[in-house]
Amino acid sequence: MADAPTGRTDPSEGPLEDKIMVQDTGEHVIRVERTERRVRAVFNGVTVADSGQAWLAHETGRMPVYYFPASDVRMDLLAPSGRTANDEHKGIATHYTITVGGKTAVSAAWRFESPAAAARGLTGLVAFY
Repeated sequence: MADAPTGRTDPSEGPLEDKIMVQDTGEHVIRVERTERRVRAVFNGVTVADSGQAWLAHETGRMPVYYFPASDVRMDLLAPSGRTANDEHKGIATHYTITVGGKTAVSAAWRFESPAAAARGLTGLVAFY
């Protein structure tokens, strides 16, 4: 998304891909920024994701969502749920079911394997409901 308008004017902030991505169509905005916070996702008392390199996505009409690099997610606890969802701005999301200690959360996580151009920066990142 390097060619997307960003509003940034200071090139000393580093490469765009490492800091912030913005797609603004005039009616719909997707803004994804790296957070310096340590972010965790916990299910049934077990840490499913733990990252110091998460991304926070802000999108018109939606609550902010943290996206985790797959390398920071316990993918061994996730299994494809068979559900997909088509988001008109981000593309097709594959949903995952989480199972920990005998408890299951169906379609509780998702990721975009091949997102739409507006959400290219989310490729392969994992988010949780």
